[in-house]
Amino acid sequence: MAIQIKIITETDFNMLKKSPLICLAFAVTLSACGGGGTSSTDPVIEPPPPTGADFSESPYDYAVSGLDTIDSMIQLGHLTNNLISQPKGTTVGVKQICQNGGEAIAAYSSDSFDLNDGEIISFEFNDCFRFELDGVVSGTLQIEIVGVDTDTGAMSYIATLNSLEAEDDYGSIYLAGIYSIQSSQTKEASSFSISVSDPLSISQDGDLEILIDDLEIGHVRDWLTAQYSVTGYGEFLESNAIDAFQFRIDEPVTGYFSEYPNEGQVTLTSDVSTDLVITANFVTDSALFNVAFADETGLVDWASAVSGAMWSVDTAIHYSGYATNHRVDNFNYLGVNAIALDTSNFPINESVEFYFSRPISTINAYNTQFTTFLSANNNVDLAFEVVGSKVIMTPLSPLSPGEEYTFHGFEAFDELGQSIDTGYLNVFASTDALADIESTILFAQRDIESSVSVSAIFANSGAIAEVTWSEVSDYGVVFSDEKSVEIYLDVSSVPADVNDVVIMAEVKSDNGLIAYASKRILIAPESENILGFVSEEGDWVGGGESVIYGTNDGTFTAETYSSNSIKLRFDSSYYSDYWTLNIQAPEGSDIEQGRYDNATRWPFQASLVAGFDFSGNHRGCNTLASDFEVLEIEFSNGQLTKLAVDFTQYCEGRQSPPLTGVVRFNSSVDI
Repeated sequence: MAIQIKIITETDFNMLKKSPLICLAFAVTLSACGGGGTSSTDPVIEPPPPTGADFSESPYDYAVSGLDTIDSMIQLGHLTNNLISQPKGTTVGVKQICQNGGEAIAAYSSDSFDLNDGEIISFEFNDCFRFELDGVVSGTLQIEIVGVDTDTGAMSYIATLNSLEAEDDYGSIYLAGIYSIQSSQTKEASSFSISVSDPLSISQDGDLEILIDDLEIGHVRDWLTAQYSVTGYGEFLESNAIDAFQFRIDEPVTGYFSEYPNEGQVTLTSDVSTDLVITANFVTDSALFNVAFADETGLVDWASAVSGAMWSVDTAIHYSGYATNHRVDNFNYLGVNAIALDTSNFPINESVEFYFSRPISTINAYNTQFTTFLSANNNVDLAFEVVGSKVIMTPLSPLSPGEEYTFHGFEAFDELGQSIDTGYLNVFASTDALADIESTILFAQRDIESSVSVSAIFANSGAIAEVTWSEVSDYGVVFSDEKSVEIYLDVSSVPADVNDVVIMAEVKSDNGLIAYASKRILIAPESENILGFVSEEGDWVGGGESVIYGTNDGTFTAETYSSNSIKLRFDSSYYSDYWTLNIQAPEGSDIEQGRYDNATRWPFQASLVAGFDFSGNHRGCNTLASDFEVLEIEFSNGQLTKLAVDFTQYCEGRQSPPLTGVVRFNSSVDI
């Protein structure tokens, strides 16, 4: 008998209503194959007498049922893997707001920040939208950690579903049962295997029930090759909705990210039927898979059979029709890790992974910073790492919470020389966790320990549970205690030619949030001539910058108009920077050691108040208010020979952001 070839479309399935949710929609499709009836959400049911599946009744529907099961179990694996990778915290219940306004509450059996062997985690969902299922979830999921290795990223655990409801536009399904997962996450590959050894039940709208048993599905995403691979086997037990049959993946189902499989073979077997064989196509008809049963062969659309979890580059499920036909020369930009990153609430110290459909040879970044619109002082430098088909972009310092940042993208080239542009990436830095480092001094000295402390505010009324201090600049700062809220800094080992260091505090809350605060600490040079200032954001003269100079950085010159009025100027040796300080005592008095409050702009001050002006780099105040203290001053033959001044200046009034500075001229007075 001649083999008949038929191309199957969605309308050719008698009762197929494919849902993008993990609904195993073949429960509806196969009601005609196995007998119908009613069911409950209880995983323990009394199945009818076994008859075994006869694939001849509907070979294409059975093919869809096998592939849909594989894809749906991958969705379930992604869901649980993402849940246990979220920030843990030390509180009993960590509440998270879902994208649709629902909530999810995670409760942990231990109060440590890291997952431990034997730990029990309970997730309670209340109308919570989950990207992995592309649907709304309600109910509970409990996970028991069997083994975890934080160094290698390997983990194993057992998950228990108790009538977990998942809902989308097609209705609700209920899942009940136990499955186990072994997973591994590295830069080079992400993989997991999901196993079922006791019946796992799937009910739909209380009418149909399917039992899956003796199942093991493995899913690998290889970032070096840009390929996914699916292996495994499984069994459908005799149930109200379907007659018993088994499936196995004879040849791994593989392909490139966001492309339909171009290799693989799946075989369905039954005690009462000839085998049904499913195979992938290479280039021609790669959007279709082959179904061979007895003397009949047909082609079925991948997109009408599965949701696309197997070929998705991310753990979020996207409409399966977004996948492309396989071609060797395909090269596409596939986006960023959407599950881990919410661009409207972007983690302030998190890497961004850009995904591509082929390995990357080189990239050309248009700008290596996260830039801000209002102030370049908040720009954050970025580092890039190419790992096969993904590019990892890492901020070199935490973003400022609440700030909007733009990354201008990069051009990526594959091994064939093809190029593609990623376009812009706009993010809003999260304000869920805010931290700030406070210091008792503005400028550190090498021979004096300086006190610093950190404070933090967390969402959900969280409290500081753990602090870790570190030095970002790596010049040898020593912390008196790397785990305390308040500590002392020792900068005596910082090289003499280094005038500033950057420290950072990582603050963990008891509700699973992490805040980062970084601070630039200016170190007074070992010099008798010093000019330093800290300008707050919005100050016109300093421009929001903090700088400190010594004798090796430029030239200090003094001018003496009289014992009543002096000027000190600094000119940088490296840049065009210049700064001048003018001081004048009230009329009729000399400049002496002591404090001068309520000074106004020199030389326009009133006769009974001191005059003051700090300006430079073509920037000065129209009007100003200042308080300054002369710590040391000496004259010789009418010329200024020594000066030590600490000052604060406000441009255009004290409501403006201040500039706080120090000046030392031939002086050994401490900063």
